[in-house]
Amino acid sequence: MEPTKTYKVHGHLKPQKRMVYRFTTPDQTDPIERYFILDPPGYKMDFHHKGWRAIVHSGPNPKKHTLAESPIVGRITRSMCWKKIQLEMGGSIQREVKTDEKAIKVKSLQRCNKLRKVFCMRPKPLAWTAEDESALQGIGEAGGEKETVVMVHTGHRKYEFEVAGVKYRWTGTKLHSSRLVKGIGLKGFAYSLKLVRLEDKRLIASYQKKYGVCSSLRGYLHFYTDEKSEILPETVIVHSAYGMIRSEKAKRDTTVDILQQMAEEGGG
Repeated sequence: MEPTKTYKVHGHLKPQKRMVYRFTTPDQTDPIERYFILDPPGYKMDFHHKGWRAIVHSGPNPKKHTLAESPIVGRITRSMCWKKIQLEMGGSIQREVKTDEKAIKVKSLQRCNKLRKVFCMRPKPLAWTAEDESALQGIGEAGGEKETVVMVHTGHRKYEFEVAGVKYRWTGTKLHSSRLVKGIGLKGFAYSLKLVRLEDKRLIASYQKKYGVCSSLRGYLHFYTDEKSEILPETVIVHSAYGMIRSEKAKRDTTVDILQQMAEEGGG
């Protein structure tokens, strides 16, 4: 089956284990950035399940463009051990994200200025622009209500969710694991995924990771749409695909950490 649309997924590892993902058109000469995901955002470096979040922009890098050019369209949170992944999209999501961001920055600035006062230093001002304040007030906000979709872990490499009464499932279709991983009874992690509509087993989307330069950080998200699949918005597919990709990355990183710990304990 030939895809009706394809996005190239680029992942970049930033300092402090932050990840930045870009969803672009597959053009080699002049790719267009459709989605830009900050995981986690710079103002909240929290990797614990209660505080972790990924912020989704519809457009290019928000650090180099305005919110009008790259608005916030979604937020992704999770539960312990990635048992549930919550996707929040549209509506007032940009205002909610900016409200959280300002509260965190104000609290951090208060601690910073308290310390600066001890050393007789001038207080620092809040890094908050007029555009940020406009977004906080809801100016330029997308219409409609905020949509919430919950992905539930239903088995190894499987997540299910429901939209408009129709159930869908993301499944890991390939398993990558070395002989050592298999030898100690671990199941490895998926690097090829597919999204299926459960009622008729129709393929909706797929993701394939490609191995080459920067091997673990590149892949392709393919869409396979028909008349019925149009009820599932593109934003839901992108958000849920990222949730699945991110959970599999977490499993892979955990596997590596376990192997490193075993090697250290064995060597000691």
